[in-house]
Amino acid sequence: ITIPTNVKEIKEFAFNRCKNLRKIEISEDSELTSIESGALSYIPITSLNITSKISELKEGWCMNTLKLNQIIISPKNKHFKILNNKMIIGKSDPENENFDVLVFAERNIEEAVIPSNIHHICSYAFSGCRYLKSLIFSENSELSSIGDFAFSSSSISSISIPVHVNKIGEFAFYGCKNLKNFEFFENSELNIIDKKVFSWSSIENITIP
Repeated sequence: ITIPTNVKEIKEFAFNRCKNLRKIEISEDSELTSIESGALSYIPITSLNITSKISELKEGWCMNTLKLNQIIISPKNKHFKILNNKMIIGKSDPENENFDVLVFAERNIEEAVIPSNIHHICSYAFSGCRYLKSLIFSENSELSSIGDFAFSSSSISSISIPVHVNKIGEFAFYGCKNLKNFEFFENSELNIIDKKVFSWSSIENITIP
């Protein structure tokens, strides 16, 4: 499908489960500003172009996009940028210059280093990353929340949750069959472990802070 240039929003679940949809073309002169939750869910697209006027990728926009291995962001886009050639980062406050939200990781990513200034990992950000072997949080991480399904069905085997994380969202590590080691620090600020966070994972022990 080619999105007409005058379309400004792709609404919730617009292309949900279009199982033959392999290519979505968005031209650089597109007026598109927003892709809403579930809009591209369960479709086999392999690449996506984030054009200059797109300012909003709502939580869950990339639900179960298991083959989305390439994101191209227009150099004119002021709201999102590529980190380490494999991750999209964005802003919690559009008026601020700080890119403090990790939005999406290309599904073939093998190693992820999360910068210290990231405050939130969005829902489904690493979901279905079946080649993810290493997840590293930079020293003095400011991460405060992990979204729903953020790492679901990924291949991570261990994780140490940064001190300032206060909430882990629903199903965040659901289906992580290689995940055995899950660590909190003694001075953890964690308040909420939401429902089914560790469902269908392989964790063997956990110490609740």
